Amino acid sequence: MAELTLFYDGTCPLCVNEINHLKRLDRAQRITFEDIHAEGFTSRYPDVDREEASAILLGDVHGRRIRGLDVTHRA
Repeated sequence: MAELTLFYDGTCPLCVNEINHLKRLDRAQRITFEDIHAEGFTSRYPDVDREEASAILLGDVHGRRIRGLDVTHRA
């Protein structure tokens, strides 16, 4: 089970580049990466506000929402 779910904007080239870098570093697969624009996202994560997730990095650690640098630090 992942230790962190990281929500990112898959339409943002900079975001996608950073996520791809994190994916390469996450060899133990402890991070689940969720594109907020992926099909079915809102049904899987109805409590995640896409506008907020587009404005600030959002993550989830065992049901607890974290934001910004806390997500970066955890990743």
